[in-house]
Amino acid sequence: MSLFFVLLFICTHNTIASPPLLGKSEHPSPISSWLTMTNLRDLGFLKSGSMFGHFNNSVLGYISPYFAPLKPYLRSFWHTLHPVQAFDDTNPTNRVAHSKATPMDIINIFKTALMDEDLITQLKSTQSILGKRSAPVVT
Repeated sequence: MSLFFVLLFICTHNTIASPPLLGKSEHPSPISSWLTMTNLRDLGFLKSGSMFGHFNNSVLGYISPYFAPLKPYLRSFWHTLHPVQAFDDTNPTNRVAHSKATPMDIINIFKTALMDEDLITQLKSTQSILGKRSAPVVT
């Protein structure tokens, strides 16, 4: 799960000159507000609402243009960790679903992305405003 959130942070915050983590600028994504929350209970509600209720719009909507070709793989990674399930309103304990993803499931998502010829072509032609340190080495 942590790997997913690190990737998400990089894909949303890595193209601005002064990342909000450094406190020099604001970023409109919900992830920015996660970094400033001090109450863990409130953070849990905020994060849960963003990730489970509005992932495609409120989270993936803030992926930087440079990383936009990775959106389908981020979506696939998230849904592998949290498959869509029907909830039983008569039993609230059924609302929390733990991931059944295996390490191989996650590795397969990365393998698929690494072998995606269209993705490689897009990344080769995409210009980064971050300079050489952010440009992926694609051969």
